[in-house]
Amino acid sequence: MMKQILNEWKKFILKEGPTRQDQELGAPAGWFSVWNDHMGVIDFLPEYQTLLAQFKTEYDNLARMAMDKNLPKEDMAAAAKAYSSMTSGFAYYSANPKIESLAIPMEDVVNTKLDFYFNDPNVPQEHKDFFSGNYERIMDYGKNTKMPNRLQRGTGPSYSGNTGFKGSVSDFYMFGDGIDQTRAIMDDYFSGKTRPDPTEPPEDLGIGKGSDEFEAAQKSKVDFYTRFFQDRGL
Repeated sequence: MMKQILNEWKKFILKEGPTRQDQELGAPAGWFSVWNDHMGVIDFLPEYQTLLAQFKTEYDNLARMAMDKNLPKEDMAAAAKAYSSMTSGFAYYSANPKIESLAIPMEDVVNTKLDFYFNDPNVPQEHKDFFSGNYERIMDYGKNTKMPNRLQRGTGPSYSGNTGFKGSVSDFYMFGDGIDQTRAIMDDYFSGKTRPDPTEPPEDLGIGKGSDEFEAAQKSKVDFYTRFFQDRGL
């Protein structure tokens, strides 16, 4: 039963969420999916591999710590998580100062993803202009639409926290607990840049884009899944 619930939630956030978010933000059709892809895994980027090479010593130390059975289990787990995040190009934070000091600074990760998005010739200019002109409103929207995110990376367990953009992002920290830090990094990134004028948001960012029956069904799904995960502490 729980597996079925998780699968239905993933189907909802992956297939229905992006279209709804384009509508609610007043974005060009398909904007969110393309943008979200660029904010996720970046291990294939030569620019990120160059960045990773600059932290080879730290990266190798994390790999050793993840296998060091002389360390407390929680330190081994934190090192393994940091190593995995660095491998894929995800933002990472640890309350353990030693682990945190070995991870690539979040600013470098976020800026690499932003450069990837704006330098990719396959991203329509209309999409780039929308994000550049409206990133403040977009990030406010992301922060205000945190929902359970149960995406799974590789063969690991599903994520157990909430993230912005209705739980449909793959960089869990960048758009989860670290979303305010992400916003501050974006503020610095865009400062001094020439940006398009912001577009007007839709009059109604929430309910009302479809029929009353459709909207009620969408809201019912979100409410049900949110209660389900909260009741079980997932």
